[in-house]
Amino acid sequence: MKNKICTNFFKYISMSILIILTLLFFFVIENKPVIAETPTPLIAITITPDFDTQNNQISLLNTELIYMKDFNNKLLSTIFGSLGLVFTILVVFIGFNWYANNKKYEQEISKVKTEIQNEIEKKFIAINSQSEKKITDLLNPLKNEIARVNFNFFNKKGDDLVEQQYYTNALTAYLDAVSSCPNHGAIAFTLQRINDLILNENTNFHPSDYADIVRIINMTNNENELLKNQILSNLKNRMK
Repeated sequence: MKNKICTNFFKYISMSILIILTLLFFFVIENKPVIAETPTPLIAITITPDFDTQNNQISLLNTELIYMKDFNNKLLSTIFGSLGLVFTILVVFIGFNWYANNKKYEQEISKVKTEIQNEIEKKFIAINSQSEKKITDLLNPLKNEIARVNFNFFNKKGDDLVEQQYYTNALTAYLDAVSSCPNHGAIAFTLQRINDLILNENTNFHPSDYADIVRIINMTNNENELLKNQILSNLKNRMK
């Protein structure tokens, strides 16, 4: 960018100098002083000084001096005018370049800020995603362990309620066990207990519970499909 500015600067300087030289050339051509030539006698006729001739020569020299002064004044005026024009061009050029470079600088700064902000957001998203994955990886074993504890707890609760002959409450406990850990390795035993309680005439449940029971039974994997179908079939028969 600096090289470009310097190149443009010297280009404008060269153009300004060329303008000045051109103006000076035309000024000299058009305002060249005319110096009157007086014939010099080839042969001196008399030695006696001619006062009239001397006066004419002095007057002629004065006229030439006035012409030269006027020419010099015009020449100086042209030079100063050309220098003023060059100075004006330089000021305009420097001001324009400063304005253009300032605008371009602001655009570059804005572009860099946007790129940095986008890069920070990308890094933040990547770090956040990695953090969430690590947290999930750390929590999954804990969640699975809690699910197994709850499964065993509700199964034990159901067994105790069956011994006390609270069959309806026992069915609810076994359903909670299935809901807490539907893919437990011992899920088949819990499903069998649920099926036995549905077949038990002493187990009472409301028809509105049918949808929840079906939803919980369908949460289990397909390895126990036969047992699941038996439970759903027996449940429909009890609802008739």
